[in-house]
Amino acid sequence: MEELFPIDTLPNASDFAQVFYDVLNCHKWLYDNSRILHRDISLANIMYRFHDEGDIYGVWIDMDLSRI
Repeated sequence: MEELFPIDTLPNASDFAQVFYDVLNCHKWLYDNSRILHRDISLANIMYRFHDEGDIYGVWIDMDLSRI
């Protein structure tokens, strides 16, 4: 299982922008393809992980309040 890190531990603004961009794209994809709304967007539900090459990716968690 991959390790996830809270967004408030990001070292710089460009990493924060990348993570937030990833999460917004995830939200758009979920809504466009399945009409699912997260309904609990908060900093506590935005995490990030590192890929093998060191790239950073935003991860959206806690989908239990989602609605179709």
